[in-house]
Amino acid sequence: MAMWPEVLVVEARGLVDEMLNDMNLLQVLEKVCHNAILNNWELWLCIIDEVVSRLQPFPAIKWPLILHFLVLQEHLDTQDTEMLVCTADNIKDVKDGDKTLRPEFSKQLDHFCDLLRLRATLLAAVQNEIKTVEELSMCIEKSVNSTTDVAAEMIERVDESNFNIEEAAILAEKALRTFAGKVQKIAFFHSSSQADEIQMPESKHIWEAAKFLQADFPEQWLQLAIKKLTDDLPLTGAMSADMSPPERARADVGHRRSRVGHRVAAADPKPVLRVRGKNGLKLKP
Repeated sequence: MAMWPEVLVVEARGLVDEMLNDMNLLQVLEKVCHNAILNNWELWLCIIDEVVSRLQPFPAIKWPLILHFLVLQEHLDTQDTEMLVCTADNIKDVKDGDKTLRPEFSKQLDHFCDLLRLRATLLAAVQNEIKTVEELSMCIEKSVNSTTDVAAEMIERVDESNFNIEEAAILAEKALRTFAGKVQKIAFFHSSSQADEIQMPESKHIWEAAKFLQADFPEQWLQLAIKKLTDDLPLTGAMSADMSPPERARADVGHRRSRVGHRVAAADPKPVLRVRGKNGLKLKP
C-alpha cells in the first residue's frame, strides 16, 4: 500500500471532489491518468488512488485503456514477465469490448500487445523461466498475433523521434528470432543430452547471445509506445469532448497547490503496488 503524506491525501480528495462537479469518476480517472503519464507527478498518482478507492470493486476489464498504460509504465523496471503478458491480455480484452475505437488505433494496440509479449519472452529467456529451445521458439510464435503487410527487410531502423509501434513490433520479432537462432546454436554445441527437447544453455551463454538485443530491442520502445498511444488515444465514452485539456488541468492544479502552500516533488515515487483495503484494486494486472 502506498503511504501518501496526509497533506497530499487531503489535497487529492479536494481535487477529486472539485472535478466531480463537472465529470463522473471514470472521466476524472482518465483525465488524471493522462496527466500522470505526461508528468509523473506524485500528486496525480495520489489522486488516482483516491478515485480508484471510490470505484471498488474495479476489475481490470473495466479499467480505461489509459490506466493500463499508466500501470505498465510504473512497473516496467520490475522486469516482470507475467505483468507484461497480463497487461497485453487485458488491453486486448478492453480493445475487443470497445467498438468505438478507430481501426487504426486498434491496429496500434494489437502491435503494442505483440511488443509486450515479445519483451516478456526475452525477459523469460534471460531469467531462466524458459527451459528448452523449443519452448523459446514457441513463445516467440505465440507472442505475435497481429497481422502486417510490412516486411522486416523494408524497415532500416525505428525512428524514436517519430515512433511507429508496428515497425517496432516487426523488428522486435526479427531480433527475437535471431536471438533464438543464436541460443539454439549454443545449445547444440554444449548439449550432451539425447533427449527429444534441447535444454536452454547456461545463463552466461544466454546473456552473451542477448547482448545485441539492448540495441535491437531496447526497453525504451515500450515507453515510447505508451507515450504514442497516450497521445493518440481517442476520446471514449467515459470522456467528454468539452473536458479541459491536460495543459489547463496542470495549470489548475498548480494554482491550487500554490494556494494551499504545499509543494510536491516533481519526481514520481518508485513503482509500488497500491492497494486500498482488503479487496482494493492492486495497481498491477
